[in-house]
Amino acid sequence: MRFDLGELAYAEADFDAAARHAASPSQTAVIAFASALLALHRGELGAGWDAYEARLSPDHPTAPIFQAPGGPWISETPLESAHLLVVGEQGLGDEIMFASVLGDVFDALGPSGRLSLAVEPRLVSLVQRSFPRASVTAHATERRGGRAHRSAPALREAQSVDLWAPMGSLPGRLRRRLDDFTGATAYLQPDPARVAHWRDWLDGRRSVGLSWRSGLLTGRRRRHYPELEAWAPVFQADALAFVNLQYGATDGELAKLEALKGGPVLIPPDLDLRNDLDDLAALCTALDLMISVPNATAALAAACGAQVWFLGGPAAWTRLGTQGYPWYARARSFAADRFGGWEPVMAQVAEALDAA
Repeated sequence: MRFDLGELAYAEADFDAAARHAASPSQTAVIAFASALLALHRGELGAGWDAYEARLSPDHPTAPIFQAPGGPWISETPLESAHLLVVGEQGLGDEIMFASVLGDVFDALGPSGRLSLAVEPRLVSLVQRSFPRASVTAHATERRGGRAHRSAPALREAQSVDLWAPMGSLPGRLRRRLDDFTGATAYLQPDPARVAHWRDWLDGRRSVGLSWRSGLLTGRRRRHYPELEAWAPVFQADALAFVNLQYGATDGELAKLEALKGGPVLIPPDLDLRNDLDDLAALCTALDLMISVPNATAALAAACGAQVWFLGGPAAWTRLGTQGYPWYARARSFAADRFGGWEPVMAQVAEALDAA
């Protein structure tokens, strides 16, 4: 709670006290991972990434079990000329964000090294286009004994893999300082023909994509998202065409947004916003701007080089101690100073829209 509120000194004291009184290895691992996120939020990247490995501890209750050929890679192991398998992990948005490091992985492997990637099945075509030197397949996850077991069943030439690594472990080697993020670029490349298709559909209109929640709305996550009524100031810009990018949007939600806008919100025709991520990436690239909470769609748009304005709560470890999101080339953060305090944030967004 203290961390989510941005009360970092109190959060650190709570974590330290909890660690002293941990009653099991599982509790110790969970507290260590929480402390890692606190360090990353403060911008203490070296220590934060080292502690971030606690997420993979066999004592952590949600740690996945990876089934991969080759030996596990550790940061001290040279990558020059190796065949490395990188396996995506955690949520879809995290997987997209961590993919920003893959360009540096190629540099570490050198001209004779090889990279195989096992990614979320919906990302395969987009990632393969974006990293043509890599061999890209889908990872698969099975739950056995209460644990997620992740593998790359379609990986060819498995016997030649020297090392494997979870994707979230790469920044610990390649992003240990903020300076390592300098020169962030569009690292995912949508289909140019589909980008042109969506630009034709937009027909020259100044367009803004909207996404207001994630697909999982538990009580804890819900507080990170503004209520739909809070979006009203954003719709004051009459000259803009607003496009729905919210996967799973209900008819009631869309009707409420249209009432706030006093006009229609555009629905991309024949586009499955949840499953057709390659075409969604093309649409995001065709838009002038996306305004979104930090979810997978926002990460996808930002990874493609789209201009994305993130709406967030007081604390977010992915900001890495900055006022933005260093992972992406054209991301901007609008953060509330307290939960429920969306009114000044939306006023800032509306003012920024007027000035854009």
